[in-house]
Amino acid sequence: MAKSIIVDAPETVHGPTRRRRRPIAAGLSALTAICCAACEQKTPASPTAASSNTAESTIAPGAIDASLEAAEHYLTAGNSANAESIIVSLLAKVPQDHRAHELYGRVLYLRSFEASTGGDEAAAARHVADAYEQYRLSVASAETADGDPHMLAGLNQSAGEIASAAGQPDAALVHFRESGRLDPGAAKAPLYEAQILIQLGRSDEARQALQRVLQLDPDEPYAHASLAALAMRAADREAAVVHITEARRVDPRNLSFRLQEARIRRESGDPRTALELLVALDAGTRVEEAVTAEIAACYTSLDLPAKAAEAWEQRYRANTRHPTAWRAAVRAANARIKAGERDRAVFLYHRAVLLAPDKPEVRALGKALQERQ
Repeated sequence: MAKSIIVDAPETVHGPTRRRRRPIAAGLSALTAICCAACEQKTPASPTAASSNTAESTIAPGAIDASLEAAEHYLTAGNSANAESIIVSLLAKVPQDHRAHELYGRVLYLRSFEASTGGDEAAAARHVADAYEQYRLSVASAETADGDPHMLAGLNQSAGEIASAAGQPDAALVHFRESGRLDPGAAKAPLYEAQILIQLGRSDEARQALQRVLQLDPDEPYAHASLAALAMRAADREAAVVHITEARRVDPRNLSFRLQEARIRRESGDPRTALELLVALDAGTRVEEAVTAEIAACYTSLDLPAKAAEAWEQRYRANTRHPTAWRAAVRAANARIKAGERDRAVFLYHRAVLLAPDKPEVRALGKALQERQ
């Protein structure tokens, strides 16, 4: 699944599409049966009714809400198959109901997550693309129905998040900007807009969007962190330090911000301060790959390759069966080579071969060791 900078998953839309959950006395299975039966009930159609309205005329009063509620409860319970069955049946009857399209989009997003968790990335990509199509249809249907602006703002926000996850940044940008237009007092839409603009390399526009965010919420830490990243791209290290310091002031427990500050300090020529930020972390956090990588980079900047190697070995030893343990072994071995410790590098190479013999990085390490015999 494609990933955006800070966008991970859609939020349930606020407004009329948020349905109040009611107790289901007879259980979900009984309610599902009632909903499906209701969708099949026929009401007399007007001889002059337009064909596009025929499907909706077959729905008994209350059946749409009952079906949506049943699907919502199945979705909340993680039962995407039952939720999808109900929604597909409902959409066959009411293809213009924006609530049904939005809920179907959420179902498909769950299916995408399930496929990704199971290792089927191709299926995950298909499901998230289908999820975005349902959100697009939901937005279009709600606009046609002259929906409440606040609801439409939330719906566009969710559609943008799904479009971003589906690897469609241009579509995401359209939705985030529309969300911001409909709800100009909310800082979330321009914040997400800025992330997409950063991905697209449109730094000036991203900066403008982030300034709008800070006008609405001066303490939004992700806006400051994003401005710090943009400042580093522009080689404005002083501004980068100011913004990342502000982000950490607002959210001092955020590990990503701490890592970002360490990287900024190191790239600004102060690896010792960067290292102090990271070695103060607990042992479990220090062996997270991103943290280990920055610690090792700091030691490398200080011309201490043996220390860099030790950082990678600590990560390797923390979980030798982790899927990325081979990578830690390879990086530790390369650092040992730089430190002139070939024997230790050979030991680590053999550990990497046991874990991932076909990885190009492992083969390259073996070749480097042969050249140093």
